[in-house]
Amino acid sequence: AVRRVLLGVAASPLEGRSLEEVLRSELQWAERASKWDSRLSVAGPRMPPERSLAHEILGVAQEAILNIVQHARAETVRVGLVYDSSAVSLLVQDDGEGFEQTPRDGAAGLGLRRMTARARSVGGTVVIDSLPGWGTSVRARFPYSRPSRPNADLVHALIIDPFPFSRAGLARLLAWSEPAISVVGEVDDPEEIAAVMRDSRTAVVVIGPGFSRSCSDLVGEILRAEASVSVV
Repeated sequence: AVRRVLLGVAASPLEGRSLEEVLRSELQWAERASKWDSRLSVAGPRMPPERSLAHEILGVAQEAILNIVQHARAETVRVGLVYDSSAVSLLVQDDGEGFEQTPRDGAAGLGLRRMTARARSVGGTVVIDSLPGWGTSVRARFPYSRPSRPNADLVHALIIDPFPFSRAGLARLLAWSEPAISVVGEVDDPEEIAAVMRDSRTAVVVIGPGFSRSCSDLVGEILRAEASVSVV
């Protein structure tokens, strides 16, 4: 969680670096965290994706690598980028513990859902294969041309936190992690929430960690002002 917030506050890792360079950096960080052996392979004629698409590819790769660090207990990890004339494909494989793809409660892990949502937001697909004791394979394909997303489909989010650093980190994190989310405002005073929600058609209010008061009281005030919003 701390790593995600810091990534949100910092400049984009793709500024001044290629997708391959950033993926190597992610693997180096993961090797230090987990002591595994990793390798990045690149195949096909290099057709670097435009910046926003590269960001989504990187986001899926980061989710896959973080899942391995947190859950897989892997010894080897392989990441591949395959370029062709119409798309770039991402492959992330590990030899870790694997998992049941149809758990009894029917719930997919949050990281897996985020990977799928990110790929779909740019017209891509994700296929995840895993078996307990045999590791996991994530295969994602990202077409260079993507479907347009009407502004009406965007989810308007409002961030509330008393500290500018925290608000900036949350705003950047949301903007990077989900193209369907539009941050419409940042508020440091709970008294301003109702007015901002009315003006911006807010659908989701994100409460940051900086409030010392009871979150349940704040949530109650928000829902009394606008019962249709979701509060995180």
